[in-house]
Amino acid sequence: MDKPLASKLILYRWALDEMGFPAQISQAVRGRHYTCPLCHSPMIARLGEELQHHFSHEQETGCTSEAVTRAALGRWITLQLRDAVQKHQVAKVEWTCARCGKSHSADVLAGGGPVHEGYQWGGGAGRFADVALLDTAGNVLMAILIQDDTMPTRETLDFLRGKDAFTVVVPASVTPAGSDFRALLTMGEIVGAACPVLKQVTNIIREGDAIRQALRDVVSRWPGYFYGALESVDGLSNVLKLDNAALWLPPEQWREFIGGTRNPLAPGIQVTMKEWPHHDGGTIMLYYASVRDTGAVGVKRYGPGQVPTPYIDHRFRNRNVTALDIIYYLVMQ
Repeated sequence: MDKPLASKLILYRWALDEMGFPAQISQAVRGRHYTCPLCHSPMIARLGEELQHHFSHEQETGCTSEAVTRAALGRWITLQLRDAVQKHQVAKVEWTCARCGKSHSADVLAGGGPVHEGYQWGGGAGRFADVALLDTAGNVLMAILIQDDTMPTRETLDFLRGKDAFTVVVPASVTPAGSDFRALLTMGEIVGAACPVLKQVTNIIREGDAIRQALRDVVSRWPGYFYGALESVDGLSNVLKLDNAALWLPPEQWREFIGGTRNPLAPGIQVTMKEWPHHDGGTIMLYYASVRDTGAVGVKRYGPGQVPTPYIDHRFRNRNVTALDIIYYLVMQ
């Protein structure tokens, strides 16, 4: 019988050793016992001369190499993070804040307590972290995501960016050496973090239910529509001043709390449209425009029987247009 081609083999590069610690194939020793970090069945270290060294299951399973890698790397991160917290290590990082545009630095381990391997936030798709660091009150301080060809999803990233927690994405291809969690951080990317500026600003509405209600309320009274540019307030960008309230609406917050269909008009110009039913049988149209460095929001109520027909012509594809220009046109149609 012909030998299987190496290209057809699933080449697992991770397994768990006899102590339950993740081992890469480069660390494997012939004759030792290994298990799969995903299904926990026995694995064998294939260290021959004909094929690339790899682990394999003693009996065939449905574990993919990508899933096994994620599980093993997640276990490694969990163990190293727990060790770092227990030893009261300092892991200082710097990042440019997507919320206020300023540079910040902080110790990602400060106030850390329990470490969870595989963490789920209630219901909802994409609300998952491979590893999560919590404080003593149960709030998530840091979420770590392992990046492969399919994970994390846009929904996961949008959800976590709306949280007051560090979000770190680590490539599944990394090969951690030694036992240093701080070194692992240098291999990853911080894609979200709590904003110190946002924490200092008061009277800003940030919660989804309150934002949705404020937008409904503003069109429930005369004249039935509202539009405004997103501004900076006390150093915090993407703030919509609405009557006596101020809503914090960066793009990721809008996607999570409002949603809608995105319509790219030209490079750097995009409008998101969302339709809500109104309690009187009519319709509420919501618009979010992003034009290079400007943003704006518009809301308009249509009575029963009225059909919204938003349309944007070629005038709004030129480089001089602002987000408020587009929103004004949509609302006043």
